[in-house]
Amino acid sequence: MGVWGPESFANDEALDWLCDLIDEDDPFFVHNTLDIIVDYPGDEPPEAWDCSCALAAAEMVAAAKGKPPPEFPKAANVWLERHNIEIDPQLLTSALKAVERVRTNSELQQVWDDSPEKDSWYKSLADLINRLN
Repeated sequence: MGVWGPESFANDEALDWLCDLIDEDDPFFVHNTLDIIVDYPGDEPPEAWDCSCALAAAEMVAAAKGKPPPEFPKAANVWLERHNIEIDPQLLTSALKAVERVRTNSELQQVWDDSPEKDSWYKSLADLINRLN
Protein backbone atom coordinates (compact mmCIF):
# COMPACT_ATOMS: atom_id res chain seq x y z
CA MET A 1 0.00 0.00 0.00
CA GLY A 2 1.48 3.33 -1.04
CA VAL A 3 0.81 5.82 1.76
CA TRP A 4 2.17 9.35 2.02
CA GLY A 5 0.05 10.73 4.84
CA PRO A 6 -2.75 10.02 7.31
CA GLU A 7 -5.46 11.79 5.29
CA SER A 8 -8.17 9.71 3.64
CA PHE A 9 -6.96 10.34 0.07
CA ALA A 10 -3.23 10.10 0.89
CA ASN A 11 -2.86 6.49 -0.28
CA ASP A 12 -2.99 4.46 -3.46
CA GLU A 13 -6.13 2.52 -2.50
CA ALA A 14 -8.26 5.64 -2.04
CA LEU A 15 -7.07 7.12 -5.32
CA ASP A 16 -7.70 3.81 -7.10
CA TRP A 17 -11.19 3.80 -5.60
CA LEU A 18 -11.73 7.34 -6.89
CA CYS A 19 -10.75 6.20 -10.39
CA ASP A 20 -13.25 3.33 -10.08
CA LEU A 21 -15.94 5.78 -8.95
CA ILE A 22 -15.26 7.96 -11.98
CA ASP A 23 -15.35 4.92 -14.28
CA GLU A 24 -18.55 3.55 -12.72
CA ASP A 25 -20.19 6.98 -12.98
CA ASP A 26 -22.82 5.90 -10.44
CA PRO A 27 -23.51 7.68 -7.13
CA PHE A 28 -24.58 4.37 -5.57
CA PHE A 29 -20.95 3.26 -5.81
CA VAL A 30 -20.41 5.46 -2.73
CA HIS A 31 -23.26 3.73 -0.87
CA ASN A 32 -22.01 0.28 -1.85
CA THR A 33 -18.47 1.03 -0.70
CA LEU A 34 -19.66 2.16 2.72
CA ASP A 35 -21.92 -0.89 3.03
CA ILE A 36 -18.94 -3.23 2.61
CA ILE A 37 -17.62 -2.02 5.97
CA VAL A 38 -20.96 -1.47 7.70
CA ASP A 39 -22.15 -4.98 6.76
CA TYR A 40 -18.77 -6.71 7.19
CA PRO A 41 -19.54 -10.19 8.50
CA GLY A 42 -18.42 -11.55 11.83
CA ASP A 43 -15.91 -10.17 14.28
CA GLU A 44 -12.99 -10.25 11.87
CA PRO A 45 -11.59 -6.80 11.13
CA PRO A 46 -12.27 -5.53 7.60
CA GLU A 47 -9.28 -5.56 5.25
CA ALA A 48 -7.16 -2.43 4.96
CA TRP A 49 -7.99 -2.02 1.25
CA ASP A 50 -11.75 -1.95 1.92
CA CYS A 51 -11.22 0.45 4.82
CA SER A 52 -9.22 2.93 2.73
CA CYS A 53 -11.95 2.85 0.10
CA ALA A 54 -14.66 3.37 2.73
CA LEU A 55 -12.85 6.39 4.15
CA ALA A 56 -12.66 7.86 0.65
CA ALA A 57 -16.39 7.22 0.21
CA ALA A 58 -17.11 8.90 3.55
CA GLU A 59 -15.06 11.88 2.39
CA MET A 60 -17.28 12.09 -0.69
CA VAL A 61 -20.32 12.24 1.60
CA ALA A 62 -18.75 14.98 3.70
CA ALA A 63 -17.83 16.91 0.56
CA ALA A 64 -21.35 16.52 -0.81
CA LYS A 65 -22.51 18.15 2.44
CA GLY A 66 -20.20 21.06 1.62
CA LYS A 67 -17.45 20.00 4.02
CA PRO A 68 -14.59 18.53 1.96
CA PRO A 69 -11.16 17.92 3.45
CA PRO A 70 -8.40 20.41 2.62
CA GLU A 71 -6.62 17.78 0.48
CA PHE A 72 -9.74 16.86 -1.54
CA PRO A 73 -8.67 15.68 -5.01
CA LYS A 74 -9.74 17.85 -7.92
CA ALA A 75 -11.13 14.79 -9.74
CA ALA A 76 -13.40 14.06 -6.76
CA ASN A 77 -14.67 17.62 -6.78
CA VAL A 78 -15.37 17.45 -10.52
CA TRP A 79 -17.24 14.17 -10.04
CA LEU A 80 -19.38 15.69 -7.27
CA GLU A 81 -20.21 18.68 -9.46
CA ARG A 82 -21.57 16.30 -12.12
CA HIS A 83 -23.51 14.00 -9.79
CA ASN A 84 -26.14 14.49 -7.18
CA ILE A 85 -25.51 12.51 -4.02
CA GLU A 86 -28.63 12.72 -1.93
CA ILE A 87 -27.51 13.22 1.64
CA ASP A 88 -30.21 11.35 3.49
CA PRO A 89 -30.04 10.12 7.11
CA GLN A 90 -29.27 6.55 6.01
CA LEU A 91 -26.23 7.61 3.95
CA LEU A 92 -24.90 9.74 6.80
CA THR A 93 -25.42 6.90 9.26
CA SER A 94 -23.60 4.47 6.96
CA ALA A 95 -20.69 6.88 6.53
CA LEU A 96 -20.39 7.43 10.28
CA LYS A 97 -20.67 3.70 11.05
CA ALA A 98 -18.05 2.86 8.44
CA VAL A 99 -15.59 5.43 9.80
CA GLU A 100 -16.18 4.21 13.35
CA ARG A 101 -15.62 0.58 12.33
CA VAL A 102 -12.39 1.51 10.55
CA ARG A 103 -11.28 3.53 13.58
CA THR A 104 -11.98 0.83 16.18
CA ASN A 105 -11.77 -2.60 14.55
CA SER A 106 -10.03 -2.90 11.20
CA GLU A 107 -6.79 -3.99 9.60
CA LEU A 108 -6.18 -0.36 8.67
CA GLN A 109 -6.48 0.66 12.32
CA GLN A 110 -3.99 -2.06 13.23
CA VAL A 111 -1.54 -0.76 10.63
CA TRP A 112 -1.85 2.83 11.87
CA ASP A 113 -1.55 1.75 15.50
CA ASP A 114 1.96 0.54 14.63
CA SER A 115 2.86 3.79 12.84
CA PRO A 116 4.67 6.81 14.25
CA GLU A 117 1.89 8.91 12.66
CA LYS A 118 -0.81 7.09 14.64
CA ASP A 119 -2.04 10.26 16.37
CA SER A 120 -2.28 12.14 13.08
CA TRP A 121 -4.39 9.35 11.59
CA TYR A 122 -6.80 9.39 14.52
CA LYS A 123 -7.02 13.19 14.27
CA SER A 124 -7.88 12.94 10.57
CA LEU A 125 -10.67 10.47 11.39
CA ALA A 126 -12.00 12.74 14.15
CA ASP A 127 -12.03 15.59 11.64
CA LEU A 128 -13.93 13.44 9.13
CA ILE A 129 -16.48 12.48 11.78
CA ASN A 130 -16.95 16.15 12.68
CA ARG A 131 -17.48 17.08 9.03
CA LEU A 132 -20.03 14.28 8.63
CA ASN A 133 -21.97 15.46 11.69
